[in-house]
Amino acid sequence: MITEQTLILETIHNQLYKKDVDYAINIFLCGADTGRSDSIRDLLNVEFQKNARFNTVYPEFIFATLLNNKENNLLELEDELAKYVDVIVIPLEGLGALAEIGAFTVNKSLLPKIIAINDITFKNKKSFINLGPLDLIKKHNPKNLVFFHKGRESEIINEVVERISYKRYDKKPQYGMESIFNLSRFLYYIISIYQPISKKDIINLLNVLSEQNKDEK
Repeated sequence: MITEQTLILETIHNQLYKKDVDYAINIFLCGADTGRSDSIRDLLNVEFQKNARFNTVYPEFIFATLLNNKENNLLELEDELAKYVDVIVIPLEGLGALAEIGAFTVNKSLLPKIIAINDITFKNKKSFINLGPLDLIKKHNPKNLVFFHKGRESEIINEVVERISYKRYDKKPQYGMESIFNLSRFLYYIISIYQPISKKDIINLLNVLSEQNKDEK
């Protein structure tokens, strides 16, 4: 049975959401602890904020509540999110970043998205990171491996920003709600039209739309 609520949701989905072309470049920004204001990660984030086309995602902010569920695994969650981003930027500024680049580079579908940033001091070291993850990135696209000089980190910021700015994406439009970016765009319309609205009501509306779409398949 098609209700008035279902018709409203279908209109929002088909006439607003699906006609809203998303030109944003979704950037998965990894690296140093967010408390470090002198990190390459922070310097990049400040620069990304100047361009409305850039949508920066800090994985730990998104997963903060999800990790309270013992069934969730951080690597699995990051891998899932990384599927829907356009670029994965990893400045190698800590042990966590070293673990992340190892996890991401073994996924062939993610490899083209990765831009790694490393201290030039370690450029020719015979290490696992150089001979493994960074070698895979370099073989796929040498321009996706950027080196900085300690104390002169700011010098490579523009290079990374330009690399992302001129990166071409040949993606076909995707509207599935499994993507957190698509979901956030759809929620923007829901909240704008139905406000004030509670979290419970938002979930109910999404369930109604989900059931409707399932019936049409």
